[in-house]
Amino acid sequence: MGYIRYPFCDKVIHNKRKYVKILNRFKLHLKNRGLSQHTIKSYITTAYRFYAWIEQVYGKLEITAITFPVKSNYHYNLMENNNSAATINHTIDVLNIFFSWAQTEGIIKVNPVTGIKRMAVQENTSQWLDQVEQDILTIPPGSPRPEQSEGRG
Repeated sequence: MGYIRYPFCDKVIHNKRKYVKILNRFKLHLKNRGLSQHTIKSYITTAYRFYAWIEQVYGKLEITAITFPVKSNYHYNLMENNNSAATINHTIDVLNIFFSWAQTEGIIKVNPVTGIKRMAVQENTSQWLDQVEQDILTIPPGSPRPEQSEGRG
């Protein structure tokens, strides 16, 4: 699939409950910062999806075993699955906030997201339909279209 597997033999295998406890502490931190319920849900969902991906690819890892290469693989996975640059950047931002908080709390020593660069987001280049294109969408099938009726007479 394109993932690089790294051995983490020196790390203790943990269960999902420990990560959920950490996420609950993070959720409380976000509430105390006054963030909206929508933002909190987005952050927790993003952090949990990252954990679920880790379990799927690496098995159960201690949070301290999540390193830059692991995070880089996740970043690659997001791109490989055709996520938009905005979605990838949101994920990078959320995980950076989560791991910065975990570092401040003494849960981890190093933020694995440090050094992951945001992707360039293309400007929204909306295009408007010209009159002929609008007519094609609005004129019933079988009716003469402007380009068909021109020159006939």
